[in-house]
Amino acid sequence: MLLQLSLPVDDLTNTIGIINPQQTSIMKKATITLTLVALLFTSCKTSSQATLDSRRAEISWSAFCAARGYDLNDNTYPAINEYLETWYGSVDEEAAFIKAGVEPY
Repeated sequence: MLLQLSLPVDDLTNTIGIINPQQTSIMKKATITLTLVALLFTSCKTSSQATLDSRRAEISWSAFCAARGYDLNDNTYPAINEYLETWYGSVDEEAAFIKAGVEPY
């Protein structure tokens, strides 16, 4: 079944012509599918980045503790302060990332 537009005959009507509801339905499904695929790829990239950041943090803290003699579970002020002041962003941290096979920041 085809629908004829009830617009007055002008350039718009001649351009649009007759609309097939089945084609419109297919286009809607294709649009929704493409939108969902785009959202899926975006969310995969976001979670992948979060996982990479978490891995970097773990590598950095572990390497710091091994190099400076702290326990991995030591979350005292002196340990955290030394980590932030002397380790985070240092050449030693970058070397730890490279050794672990993770690209530095």
